[in-house]
Amino acid sequence: MMAQLILDTDIDSDVDDAGALAVLHALVSARETSLLGVVCSIPRRACALCVSAINDWYGRDEIPVGLIRVPDWGANPRYSAYRRHRPDEQSLYNDVIGGEWESDHSGVDFPSAVALYRELLQGADEGTVTICAVGTLAALAQLLESEPDDISGLDGRALVAAKVDRLVTMAIATYPKGADRFNWAMDRVAAGTVLNAWPTPITVSEIGGNVKTGRGLIEAAPPGNPVRRAYEMWFERSGKDGGRSSWDQLAVIRAARGCGDVLREHGGLGLTFDVATGKHVWLPLPDGPERAWIEASVPEGELADLVETLMVDSVAM
Repeated sequence: MMAQLILDTDIDSDVDDAGALAVLHALVSARETSLLGVVCSIPRRACALCVSAINDWYGRDEIPVGLIRVPDWGANPRYSAYRRHRPDEQSLYNDVIGGEWESDHSGVDFPSAVALYRELLQGADEGTVTICAVGTLAALAQLLESEPDDISGLDGRALVAAKVDRLVTMAIATYPKGADRFNWAMDRVAAGTVLNAWPTPITVSEIGGNVKTGRGLIEAAPPGNPVRRAYEMWFERSGKDGGRSSWDQLAVIRAARGCGDVLREHGGLGLTFDVATGKHVWLPLPDGPERAWIEASVPEGELADLVETLMVDSVAM
């Protein structure tokens, strides 16, 4: 059965989020997955605009895009780590690409992340949706905490339990214990809400740091391709040109394809996350739905070839 997937992304400070969207468009074109929607977990309009620009270029502007609402984002100390990491005055690829797209699509509006999640899950069959989160878990925490409404008579936790098969989250969640450096760390409260209370299985993907890609896409894609432009801008800004890590693309591949012959999954485990310290501990037995972690079962060069090929295929299809 074709995977029914929702991508949850913080497409902002790094470029592998854009690469993950390219991989998804290749998999959609190959009829390996259905992309139900994209949720942006950072409350910057540029994030949703950039996703829209990419989807539009691939001829799939009908894919709904949601944007998280966080009214006190600019002042709440809960989000201070991200604000320090990504000062507002910085102009990144999503600002440029999203701004250009918006100039040709004035007045576009985006539903809240929670509203879109609830709508997509309500319309799905029981236990058929895979969510792939390649950024913070803020939008998923809001979903879990949501109340019954006109969309669904179920609260968020019950709706997830009914409709979601598995959550795949990208984070450096080293086994048997450790502390993620970014995705979970940027909103520890949300990470605790999701990791400690998510009512269906979770797979954590931390691989991809040494899987460098992007140069092949730049060579293969036409100049106007927004993912190519995102990589060009990222390389220029960073001063690095040997490829960028592929954390998000590999999480997407796991979510859409399963492990196949390239990944190995260690499941049947439990996982606890401490909000105060940001540290996690893997447990030998689950207290509730299983938690799993994955590792590569092939050399990193083979994973790089796989990711790059899919990104290039997205252009050719």
